[in-house]
Amino acid sequence: MGDHKSKALTIYGSPDEKTVNKGVEKLVWHYVGDLLYDGKENLKGKPLAKYNYGHYATLYFKEGHLIAQILYNEIP
Repeated sequence: MGDHKSKALTIYGSPDEKTVNKGVEKLVWHYVGDLLYDGKENLKGKPLAKYNYGHYATLYFKEGHLIAQILYNEIP
């Protein structure tokens, strides 16, 4: 908590979704799981999520600083 948004962008890269509501910015990243990857889908330079069906990272920022995060792993 409290890290600057630039750190998240360095770690995760460009988000797949971005919204702003009442001064809170929400960034979402989707990672395809290797168990369902067909080899054809464009990964947009992101790594496959190993040993699962997919992974989502949702981070919330206020005034450029992390205030909340949700990490969702679609386990087999």
